[in-house]
Amino acid sequence: MENEIKQLVEFAKNSKSPVNSKFQICIIDEMEAETIEIKTGFKLVGFKRIIDKFGINHTLKNHGNEDIEKRRGQIAITEEDFELVPQIVKSQNIIYVSKNRMGNHIILYEAIINATFYYVEEVRKGKKELCMATMYKRKPTIIK
Repeated sequence: MENEIKQLVEFAKNSKSPVNSKFQICIIDEMEAETIEIKTGFKLVGFKRIIDKFGINHTLKNHGNEDIEKRRGQIAITEEDFELVPQIVKSQNIIYVSKNRMGNHIILYEAIINATFYYVEEVRKGKKELCMATMYKRKPTIIK
C-alpha cells in the first residue's frame, strides 16, 4: 500500500491534468463502522476510504512549506507523510466531527507517529467515500 500511495503522491505533484486520480486505502467493514458510528453518528459501513490527487496537492500547497508551517507552530508535511495515512485514520483516533464550508461532514483524526498528525477526511455520502481533505502536523506535546 505504501508504494501505491507513493506513486499517487508523485503523480499528484507532477500531473498537469485536471483529471483526478485516487487510491482506495480500504473499505469500512462492519466492526470499524460501528466504532465510527459511536464516535460520529455516521453509518459508514461499505464506504471506501480514499486518498486522491486533489487532497494531496491541497495538503502540500497549504501545509508543505517549512517556513510557513514553522510560523504557525507546525511542521511541514513531507511526501513520505502520506504513507502514514493508513495508520492515522484508525477509528480510535477520531477527535472531532464538523462540517466544511460546502456543508459536507468532515472527520478529524489525531495520531502521534514521531509527530502529532491531524488528518481531515470528508464524508461523501453520494459516492460512499471518505476522502482526504487535508493533513498537517505539529511537534508532539510532552506531558510532564
